[in-house]
Amino acid sequence: MFEHGDYVVYGSSGVCQVDAIGKPDIPVADESKSYYKLLPVHGTEVIYCPVDTKVFMRPIIPREEAVQLIQAIGQDDMPSLDTKKVHAHQFYESLLNTHDCRDLVQLIKVIYSKNNVTSELRKMGGTDQKYLKTAEDLLFTELSVALGASKDDVKKEVEAALYTMIA
Repeated sequence: MFEHGDYVVYGSSGVCQVDAIGKPDIPVADESKSYYKLLPVHGTEVIYCPVDTKVFMRPIIPREEAVQLIQAIGQDDMPSLDTKKVHAHQFYESLLNTHDCRDLVQLIKVIYSKNNVTSELRKMGGTDQKYLKTAEDLLFTELSVALGASKDDVKKEVEAALYTMIA
């Protein structure tokens, strides 16, 4: 069970902070259950979910793991994307659905490599753009919270490592 103040990854909503735990005063709440009140780090909505939710939920990675992950980005350990065997969106979804930062890095690496990304993202296909944006948002938000840094600073550091990898 998570505690008040904890940062968690909640489904596709990304990083949220646990603001309260208890029985919310909302009409749709099951009065026999306790709920987390989650506040997304980037967003204005409030999420109420039962403590025993079936939606994926985990604590954010620790600072040390975030540092190691960023340091390892330049390593050449990319999975290959064989488009004859699987559609790109299926491969991308499989990586997103693990909710794992390492898989988000792999997804970003594949898209960068596939598109030989430099500064012209507008030439990238729609599917690649969509998944790249989602993966970057999830990854950069979690790393920024874990490191206590701004999302923009994390983005610059990760992109610098990625550009080095594809150069």
